[in-house]
Amino acid sequence: MNRKKFIIKGISCVPIAAALVSFARIQPEFLKNKIHHQSNPEDTPEFNDARSKKVIFVAHCVLNQNARLDQYACTPSAIGPVVQELLKRGIGIIQLPCPETQLLGLGRTSDDNIYQQLSEPAARKELKEYANQVLNLVAEYRKWDFKVLGILGNDGSPCCGVNLHYNEGQKPGPGAFFQEIKSSLESCVLPVQILGIEDVKTEEAIKIIDQWDKD
Repeated sequence: MNRKKFIIKGISCVPIAAALVSFARIQPEFLKNKIHHQSNPEDTPEFNDARSKKVIFVAHCVLNQNARLDQYACTPSAIGPVVQELLKRGIGIIQLPCPETQLLGLGRTSDDNIYQQLSEPAARKELKEYANQVLNLVAEYRKWDFKVLGILGNDGSPCCGVNLHYNEGQKPGPGAFFQEIKSSLESCVLPVQILGIEDVKTEEAIKIIDQWDKD
């Protein structure tokens, strides 16, 4: 190899080598904390800053109506009164994933078979993984003494309904994703309040938030 080629090759390898060294340094700590969250609250700061240490989990479309099935969005962006109430109270908002969009895409055209599609074994496996991620995050916030007010679903959704879900008509009970969330929480006896809200009944949603914030 001549000197020119050697220099060019050496220069091109420098960023890669640096990245590998950097990754090697952070990998052990990352792997240690990724699943087991081995960092200990007794050994770290107590978050003495502006945060409220209050959080709530909300269905994805409460914050992003753009993820909804065609003809079902009721605002250009978010459910404003609900979001404004949470911000006014200083409650951190954790947006749940939207399994409908992630598994079925934005171009899904009918809610008649969404519940059935999300009930297929392969889809349920994905939903369980999403639910476990929610569970792990709830547990992590609880470990650090944050107040997890609860989880707000979207009643009527085939995926994120709580009291009602759509499956060839409105049916009682949770949608496919919230079935898995409830199952995951119950399996580890992690009590979290779960309630469904309806897009157009924002006053009821605000009453729920008010009650949870007082508890």
